[in-house]
Amino acid sequence: MVRDMSGLRRTLGSAFGRWSGLGLPGAAGLALMVFALAGAAYQLPRLRAQEADLHVSLEKARQRPALPVRAVSPPSLLTQLPSEAELPALLAQIVEAARLQEVPLGQSDYSYLPAEAGTPPRLQLRLDTLAPYAGVRRFVNQVVLTQPAVALTGFSTSRESDAQPVPRVRLVFEVYYRSAP
Repeated sequence: MVRDMSGLRRTLGSAFGRWSGLGLPGAAGLALMVFALAGAAYQLPRLRAQEADLHVSLEKARQRPALPVRAVSPPSLLTQLPSEAELPALLAQIVEAARLQEVPLGQSDYSYLPAEAGTPPRLQLRLDTLAPYAGVRRFVNQVVLTQPAVALTGFSTSRESDAQPVPRVRLVFEVYYRSAP
């Protein structure tokens, strides 16, 4: 029996001998690790109880009936669009926005696009201008931000030569509207 105690003493002594080589920073790090493990072991039962509570509340939430979702019917959205009779005033506002942003409108044309399945009728407006890009961008922003029924669907720029100071810009807007019943 005495012999067994001496073996234990040797084992503990060699282990402590190895730890004494850690120095002060190593001992502080080891103490910090032991403290962190003890803190984690202390918190583990509380965290497991919280996890069990979360599982119970999740299961209750899954068993509750879903709330009904009201569908927004397309006719209610169509009533927010301008009527066909309001199109001339809306086009005048677009031309006024171009004037305010100093974008001179050149040759322009438009075409009516009939209503298709799921889409209202629309007016496609093609505008050509020779203007600096920054002014055109301000004009487009003003139009699409102030006119919810207008969408920019095309934008192209070109220059015939390097000597041309401003680019030729082609804008395509689509104006969605309600047709008369």
